[in-house]
Amino acid sequence: MIAYLKSENYRFLRKSSIYTISGLCLILITAAAFVLKYFDMTDSTFPYGNALFFYSNIFGLSSLILFISVLVNLILTGKDRLILKQSIAFGLSRQKVFWAKLFVTLSYFILLCLVGIALTILLGSSIFPYESGVLTAYFAALINIAPIILSGFILAHVLMLTYSNEVIVFGILLLVYSFPESILQGLSNYSEIIRVFSKYVPSTLLTDNLYRFMDLRIEFDLSAWIVGGIISSISLIIGVMKFNKKSID
Repeated sequence: MIAYLKSENYRFLRKSSIYTISGLCLILITAAAFVLKYFDMTDSTFPYGNALFFYSNIFGLSSLILFISVLVNLILTGKDRLILKQSIAFGLSRQKVFWAKLFVTLSYFILLCLVGIALTILLGSSIFPYESGVLTAYFAALINIAPIILSGFILAHVLMLTYSNEVIVFGILLLVYSFPESILQGLSNYSEIIRVFSKYVPSTLLTDNLYRFMDLRIEFDLSAWIVGGIISSISLIIGVMKFNKKSID
């Protein structure tokens, strides 16, 4: 298992796409900060030239983060089917393949997220005026969003290994994590069960987290961790079972 982990890590680091993805993410974060600062300096009525709005983009662009998670997953679970087939043919168990690919890609995704967060804090603290309570609220909101984003990455990993089609994978992720709240709210008028359920779907939790952050009344959200844990657990259980039965052509 250790040898296979090292092999997957080596393959991952040799892919130019991880450096392209990482570079683009950090450039976009930096560009967002300077664009906000530019408009703040050139337009006295511009209301968004502050750290609060800059940080809020992290929580408002969850679909983009999920898309990035699919791209990172693609590096080891994409179209290199021959390598996967050879690994299994040489006697490596499918479970080891499944967990090794997840461990390597998830580790680098978390590292990319941490670097991105550090960059937002650096830019937010150095470019924009200090605002009391904003940074503390930012950390609290990040803690709330973490299990939802991680569950999205895990679900993407499972879907990539079982379906191997990034369009289908991203479509399912959007359906699960960005399902229109207006539709759920409309359906909740007809069912109490749907009304309760709508409060705990990822899209509602992400939106509520954003609004609470903008109002600086953020607090630890246990429901986000429960929902994220449930999605991750179910995804992993079903994913391992389906991957064990999947035909590798």
